[in-house]
Amino acid sequence: MVSLGGSLPASQAPLSTPLAAGANAFASAISTYPERATSTRSLSRGQVEAIRSAMRLFVDDDLARGVRQTDRMYCDACQRPRPAAGVIRYGRYSLCNCCATEYEVARAHGGLFTPGQFVRDKHFGEDERYAILD
Repeated sequence: MVSLGGSLPASQAPLSTPLAAGANAFASAISTYPERATSTRSLSRGQVEAIRSAMRLFVDDDLARGVRQTDRMYCDACQRPRPAAGVIRYGRYSLCNCCATEYEVARAHGGLFTPGQFVRDKHFGEDERYAILD
């Protein structure tokens, strides 16, 4: 759309030089964002058990603070009502203690970076890699 004066409307005008430089710098920063490392490390049984023990402490603490064993919450990962005692909140996601334990083991293993990735994988049936083997 061209106005009667022959110039572009403000919404379609080219960016000013400083603004254009900032936009270009932002775009290049996004395109050069370092890829996530996909390397994993093996965890010993003792390390996995230490993570499990630490996660069980959240259940014990919640019960000691008065959360009832019958209280339920919705887990964003397994998409089921689960016991409220031991729920862990990762930003916008609430994970039951079982899913949070799987997430923490996977994170320590090095194969997972965000709770959102974990929740997405659980939703799309790609969660077999998070199973904790005894």
